[in-house]
Amino acid sequence: MCQWVGSRQFPQKNKEARLRTALFFVITALGFIVLGLFGVIVKAFNNDSKIFHVVGCLWAKMLLWAAGITVHVEGYRPADSCTFFICSNHASQMDIPVLYASLNLNFFFVAKKELFKIPFFGLIMKAAGHIPIDRENPREAVKALDEAKKRLEQGSSIVLFPEGTRSQDGRLQAFKSGGFRLAIRSKKDILPVALSHTQFTLPKGSIVPKPYTVSVRIGNPVEIQSCDTIESLSFKTMNIINSMLAPENQKASRTEKV
Repeated sequence: MCQWVGSRQFPQKNKEARLRTALFFVITALGFIVLGLFGVIVKAFNNDSKIFHVVGCLWAKMLLWAAGITVHVEGYRPADSCTFFICSNHASQMDIPVLYASLNLNFFFVAKKELFKIPFFGLIMKAAGHIPIDRENPREAVKALDEAKKRLEQGSSIVLFPEGTRSQDGRLQAFKSGGFRLAIRSKKDILPVALSHTQFTLPKGSIVPKPYTVSVRIGNPVEIQSCDTIESLSFKTMNIINSMLAPENQKASRTEKV
């Protein structure tokens, strides 16, 4: 197992902090406008989602730079032609740009439907091809998973946060097993990703980013044939991600069952 070297927060002078905050919001706003318009144009003339993904990755890297967030990536590096069911822990809104900046895969998010109702942001989500899921409506949830399965079959990877919501304290929460049915149905291996210290960059309830060094650890793919049940596949993936996290992000007990 890898030894952990603690991530650190960069001290900021008040003037620099204000400048970074202003720059972060300017890039965020411009990103929404540019990506929104670009998405509408691309959808009208070209349905290739890879173009939109490349622009999204560029925007994410600019966003992280403006916020003063440094991303350290290590572990398995998949070829960009591979397709995976990507599972990651979730502790901050900055997890999304961190994943964009770290993974060299064309992927979509399966995200809660409420995000698609946010003005303009929802337009970008739809234009980028991300998939809304209604967890309160089983029938609609099945439709969303069917759409995700189709994307996987077409060669795009899918990102899912199996905890279901952001962690309140940054520690890994128990996984919900429902999404793992998609991995089994699509016969795609799981790519486990562990994000450490992102909870310090933009804590839940905060809108002001903080400069920080975060870690992204990518584990070896988990073969779906290695588990007999959905629950065991979920539990195995959760433990792999837990083992790659920094100590302060790990579950209190690794033996806790899903």
